[in-house]
Amino acid sequence: MHACGHDGHASILMAAMKFLANHTDDLSGEIYGVFQHAEELPPGGAQEMVATGLFDDFDFFYGHHLFSTLPLGTIDIKPGPNSSNSDLYEIKIQGRGGHAAQPENSIDPVIVGSAIIQQLQTIVSRIASPFDPIVISNTVFQAGNAAAMNVIPDSSYLAGSVRTLTDEARQLVQAHMSSIIKGICDAYNVSYTFDFKLGYDSVMNDEATTAGVREIAENLFPNKVTSLAASLGGEDFSAFSRVAPSTYIWIGAGNSEKSYDYPHHHPKFAIDEESFLIGLKMFVAVAKAFSA
Repeated sequence: MHACGHDGHASILMAAMKFLANHTDDLSGEIYGVFQHAEELPPGGAQEMVATGLFDDFDFFYGHHLFSTLPLGTIDIKPGPNSSNSDLYEIKIQGRGGHAAQPENSIDPVIVGSAIIQQLQTIVSRIASPFDPIVISNTVFQAGNAAAMNVIPDSSYLAGSVRTLTDEARQLVQAHMSSIIKGICDAYNVSYTFDFKLGYDSVMNDEATTAGVREIAENLFPNKVTSLAASLGGEDFSAFSRVAPSTYIWIGAGNSEKSYDYPHHHPKFAIDEESFLIGLKMFVAVAKAFSA
């Protein structure tokens, strides 16, 4: 299973659009319900939809995501960055293989790859500001063969994920990764390839529209609205937020009493469907308020 709650999102939006279609006297202008494909398949369905030009003249986008690690009833709303830039990288190192007993006759790509992994973390700890969150996670390191443990392999492969909140931090990481990888590979006299794949942009919540949405939520659900730190997860709603003023919020759907508090994409992921009503009320109230 995908285990993220998008079936819930689609259900909520379908119900909201049916309600709004039956209450058009309370509305003005045009309201679109956007059912997006390929939400977690880079470059993302939102980018493909925006590229059609259909949304160029839109005045405002609103979206929300059910969140299993937020308690049921909690609504998180904040201006500015709401999710992170979500990028990927691949590094291929070509060394010179040989016998494990004679390392002097080889150029060990495992040593080179290890040095790169260690040095990449200095971007976070020593180059970037500690007030600008950055995560570099090397999640893949492949080299050698378990059936040939006495062989130094001739190549290694590294890959991972980079998360940043600002365009400046994203550019800083990419530039310093390139410099570090080149410096280490040149020092060991190995050839390499480095591919930094730009993924989803950070979702940027507009200050004015987000203040309006926050007021709606506080009126509907008093004492339930929070403003947590930005998530370092990726979200391709960002493609819409770069077209027009936008607001994207998180709706708590967790319930520890029902064991509905596992993180998204966990095998035991589940959400309390009571959160659907919260999402429905928000969709309808936002549509009414911003169509006036």
